[in-house]
Amino acid sequence: MDIDQLRARFPDETAFREFFESVIWQNGRRCPHCDCQSSYLLSGRSSRPGLYECGWCKRQFTVTTRTPMHSTKLPLWKWLLCMYFMVNSSKGVSSVFMGKWLGVAQRTAWKMGHALRRLMEPGPEGRPPLSGIVELDEKYFGGKPRYEHGVKHKRGKGTEKQGVFVAAERQGQVRSALIDSDQTAELRPLVERFVDPKAHLMTDQKGALPIC
Repeated sequence: MDIDQLRARFPDETAFREFFESVIWQNGRRCPHCDCQSSYLLSGRSSRPGLYECGWCKRQFTVTTRTPMHSTKLPLWKWLLCMYFMVNSSKGVSSVFMGKWLGVAQRTAWKMGHALRRLMEPGPEGRPPLSGIVELDEKYFGGKPRYEHGVKHKRGKGTEKQGVFVAAERQGQVRSALIDSDQTAELRPLVERFVDPKAHLMTDQKGALPIC
């Protein structure tokens, strides 16, 4: 499909919105706040196109709510055009050229590219659990501790840096998740979510990571 065919298939913003709704809500429209399947379209003068209200929690949402495109101010046709350029380029497209083609700033194009890559990732049901030998570890990311007003930031597990849990399959896939602590109560559900129960787990024997 070339650009002319793309615009002929999607002549206006309504067509683009309906396309995204058919992709994101393949099994029927669901409230992104409570997962309820009962909702209705708001069509008043003050309601923007594509705005729905949940019949259970009464919260409002659109097709982009709680997706990587959440709170976007850009028209949906630019998002789809960005996706078109990404999937039709065998060697990728730089954010500089993407920004020129879409008529947006380079930084905006860079964020759009990352958001669409996240959107195109398979959901949890489409990802097989890690199997074989799986290594587990937690890391902390951030700059080096600094002195501020005579106070030194803590290092190690007492740090205020962002914690990340990582599960890596030998010669295979990797799963990661942000964590608030390295306690077993928080890490065990992640292991059960990412790893096959029959997998062989390898840890650094710190005791926090669950090994059974």
